[in-house]
Amino acid sequence: MSLLWKTFNMQIMLLFQKRSFKKMIIFFADGRLGNQIFQYVFLKTIQKNNERILVSGFDEFLTLFSIDDKTLLHFSRKNRIQRNLLYRIIKPFLYKVADVKLINSLTIKYEKILNNYRRESTSYIRSKGLVNRITLVKTAFFQSESLFNKELVNNLKIKNVYLKKAKTFLSPLKNNYLVFAHIRKGDYKNVRVYGKDVLLPMKYFHYCIKWFLENRKNCYFVFLSDEPEFIEKEFEYLNNKIISKNSYEVDFAIMTMCNGAILSPSSFGWWGSYLMKNRDVVFVPMFWLGWSSKIEYHKGAVAGYMREVEI
Repeated sequence: MSLLWKTFNMQIMLLFQKRSFKKMIIFFADGRLGNQIFQYVFLKTIQKNNERILVSGFDEFLTLFSIDDKTLLHFSRKNRIQRNLLYRIIKPFLYKVADVKLINSLTIKYEKILNNYRRESTSYIRSKGLVNRITLVKTAFFQSESLFNKELVNNLKIKNVYLKKAKTFLSPLKNNYLVFAHIRKGDYKNVRVYGKDVLLPMKYFHYCIKWFLENRKNCYFVFLSDEPEFIEKEFEYLNNKIISKNSYEVDFAIMTMCNGAILSPSSFGWWGSYLMKNRDVVFVPMFWLGWSSKIEYHKGAVAGYMREVEI
């Protein structure tokens, strides 16, 4: 523990000694790949000149993308000891320091929904601290395209190793109109939003598939799911389908190479569709994760190009 603490302090001191460095943003990430992408582009959007970004928890993000960002200093969350140091000691300490306004802070605003619940909004609050060189961005998901500069997305380059594997997987289907269907089940079985389930009924996916078959030629469906055996049984009537059993990195690359999409309310599929090179039609459940309560969650979660389907 002491060695990691010394290493952390040494890296911080080196940053301050660099003449080009004036200020820093500190952020502790939460969530998986899709969440990390939202968090990264938000941090880059608020970043000012000569401001470094110190972050922990972008492990999946940096595994997938080739990021040439010399302003980013990342502390991995994979090492258990380092993770405990960062999230159990350093994070609580910095939050207390920010709360008494010794350093700057940025906090996402929350809205009250249905009296007993709350959701992230599309705005945030900045608080000035005594030490103006450090800004703590408090952990949030920032899941709205209104919260990031769209030009920054051009800097997200998937590593060639995953692009090549995705192209190989799709090569037998190159003459088809490709539609990916991301069906997330697994961990969503225990998730509640506004007190209700978030698992989508299968009728939603069947409806979207029917639309593509009736409105687009030579459709071929690429299923991405954490329960491939279930998918095989549920969609056995479809001959023009393939079920991916690749890694999440290759699955993400596959999504970007499709023409159409049927999304579960997941940030993973959200970004897969956002980065599609030849994007046509993308279906999403109306109100996103809040589809069951008919109230959007998070606010602004549905991108402008997406077609909402009422369930």
